[in-house]
Amino acid sequence: MKLTPLELKVLVAFHKSSAGNGHDFGFTDDGAKVVDTPRQLAGVVASLVKKNLIEVYAPVTTDSGTWTQFTFNDVDEVEKILKNNA
Repeated sequence: MKLTPLELKVLVAFHKSSAGNGHDFGFTDDGAKVVDTPRQLAGVVASLVKKNLIEVYAPVTTDSGTWTQFTFNDVDEVEKILKNNA
């Protein structure tokens, strides 16, 4: 699967985000560290959803803020993509 350099950077950030949770889920906010603007992150997230790499859930609000979680549709496929682009 062909990814843009920015999609790859966000996917790497998402992989790191989800690692602490056994890749069961991660937080989309962790992708903000590798993009310039929230709008840019939203575009990359939409692209990763369209490419069927991630699924994004409705935001959840807690006492500590609002969080949006994602899951990988196939973590093995994501790891293969990351390995091939390392």
